[in-house]
Amino acid sequence: MAFCERLSEQLAVVATIDPVSMTGAVVNSDIFSMQLHRRALFILQTGAAVQAPGILVTIREAVDAAATATTAVILTRAATACAAVASQYLFEVSAEALADGYTYLVGTLDGGAGASLASMVVLADVERYHPASDRDLASVVSIQAAN
Repeated sequence: MAFCERLSEQLAVVATIDPVSMTGAVVNSDIFSMQLHRRALFILQTGAAVQAPGILVTIREAVDAAATATTAVILTRAATACAAVASQYLFEVSAEALADGYTYLVGTLDGGAGASLASMVVLADVERYHPASDRDLASVVSIQAAN
């Protein structure tokens, strides 16, 4: 079995932010439940342009899939720390880090006043009770493997 196939059996794409040009805009990832996962990895990719002050990354927890007002910030990375062009930033969240009663996560990117290019992919480990493919949001065009 090829490495790509083994890896896809262990990880699922649970949320994304498609490549976007942010100018004074805030964009959210899909919201997903951590009830079925142990860990989630948020991967921010910056494009060819990241304007000052950079991109503020916030990962919030919520009690429901609507991410209502009962959300709380679980992890924040200052915009000045996410200001390099053509770079990747990794943010890991474990299910144990969520507060009691909070089971959902959503990532937010805020480009501030500058025109910044970015995207985000969120991977989670294999679901405990369901096939990972049940909620996999991957839109992979091609997987190549040489055996």
